Amino acid sequence: FSTFWNTEVIITNNDLPEFNLNGMSDGPYANVIGVHGNKPFTITYGPEAYIEGTNTAIIKTPSLYEHQLQKRLSEK
Repeated sequence: FSTFWNTEVIITNNDLPEFNLNGMSDGPYANVIGVHGNKPFTITYGPEAYIEGTNTAIIKTPSLYEHQLQKRLSEK
């Protein structure tokens, strides 16, 4: 399982009105969360990837480590 957390993508081609970020087709069950950039885009990643928060930076918890730590501490 691959995880992409709060990843910033910089698109340098200003001629693109829309952009699709094509991920791997052999990365099953990937977690693609908070991928954002300087232009709006869509994400295609599979098979059965979990995609959340596209085009939105994760401000509250930018670190995946901190997010997981907060989750563990709140469960106690």
